[in-house]
Amino acid sequence: MGYYLGVTDISYLEDTPEFVYENVESKLQYIQRENVFPLVPLINEQDWEEVRNYYLTSAPKVAEPQRNKELPQTLDQFRSLRTSYRFSPPMITTAVGIDEGNSIIHLADSYHESITTLGANGRVISGPRNFLPAVTPVKFDIDDNRIFVGSIGDLFGSSTASDLPGHIGILTDLENGIDNASYDSLISQLPRIADFLRVDLDSDGIDDFITSGFGLASGLLSVYWGDSDGSFEQNDLVARAGAVKAQAADFNLDGIMDFAVLFGDAREGLFIYQGLGNHEFERHSIFETHSAYGHTYFEVQDFNNDGLMDFLVVNGDNVDSDPYNTLKNYHGIRIFLNEGDYRFVESYFYPMYGAYRAQAADFDQDGDLDIAAIAFFPDFSLDESESFVYLESADGGYTPFFDSLANSGRWMTMDVGDINGDGFDDIVLGASYILLGMANFIDRFIDFSANGPGAVILTNLANE
Repeated sequence: MGYYLGVTDISYLEDTPEFVYENVESKLQYIQRENVFPLVPLINEQDWEEVRNYYLTSAPKVAEPQRNKELPQTLDQFRSLRTSYRFSPPMITTAVGIDEGNSIIHLADSYHESITTLGANGRVISGPRNFLPAVTPVKFDIDDNRIFVGSIGDLFGSSTASDLPGHIGILTDLENGIDNASYDSLISQLPRIADFLRVDLDSDGIDDFITSGFGLASGLLSVYWGDSDGSFEQNDLVARAGAVKAQAADFNLDGIMDFAVLFGDAREGLFIYQGLGNHEFERHSIFETHSAYGHTYFEVQDFNNDGLMDFLVVNGDNVDSDPYNTLKNYHGIRIFLNEGDYRFVESYFYPMYGAYRAQAADFDQDGDLDIAAIAFFPDFSLDESESFVYLESADGGYTPFFDSLANSGRWMTMDVGDINGDGFDDIVLGASYILLGMANFIDRFIDFSANGPGAVILTNLANE
């Protein structure tokens, strides 16, 4: 907070662990680099001390616990499989993509700047392949043998100059599949995109793209309108950091495509951009939260089968807000039901420390949506952290289930799809073993790095 107000004195942190001091100190570099550091302080020393003192005296000594929740049962509907995907040094898996048509799985690794392909049996069948310039893919969009890949560029924002290649993101089109070395760079110079969406927003039969540029201290939410000649017209909608993900739907049922976008930094929140035609939008705020909520993911789904699109929203990121990885009782998974006229009400909350992603599907094909979820910042003090949970829809609520192998890793990403062609959705988890958030659990981190699975496949047994 102080940096954004032009305060650079962090001497009060000198008695804290070194990793805390370094974490806070490093933020000044990119705030200055992004030109958002004030030329002169915006607050005097006395007022700054009063602000700090308010937080120090008002905050509880011990984090408030989670609300009571049902203990998870053993998951029998899925068979978990440890794959042969593994690197040394350990991997940072940033994207998982299930190619249902070819019964294969693509995994992107940031540390080794590569893409690896697995078969449905979990064995590596090709790769790792270095994939420049998209060195850190964060999303695969698979359409037959054509694969669109979005890369964040510099995953941790550690580049010291904005013109370095690793600082920017890129959107790439692999027209002949992942193993073909040729690619077409569709859109470049993207500000560390966390996600992209390929969708025909204006119904002209040509793909448009929405890019969620999370950025660093500054970011950019943009629509790229596709033209018949393969070019794009850039339309910037929001020039601030934190755009996490966008999804399209006709929320007001007027026949014009709208889209929703989630922000996970500064003024966090969920917003709908109502399509007005002629490439124009009107913004509607669904909710906003404080800047430590840590929103990471959302989906558009119809949970109550009323024909109106609802939201599945995930928050649990502790990357910037908390170097101690303090457990936060408001982290978890929420469902917001659509009441019409852009009004949404929270109908369900599953507390989950460090929740990072959740995907809904009718895994057991009983007519309602179940949820698979992962946590990147779970409670590492437990012998078996809640890194994965399966929420089965039943009787208007959800019953939680766990799998020991799935809880033995630290997952940053996942995907859902029918890998083996049996008509039932499976789940793939991709691991990232980094010290971030584990400085107080060094022994656990060392064990993860040495023994943690690189990826786990959860094969759906509902048809057996």
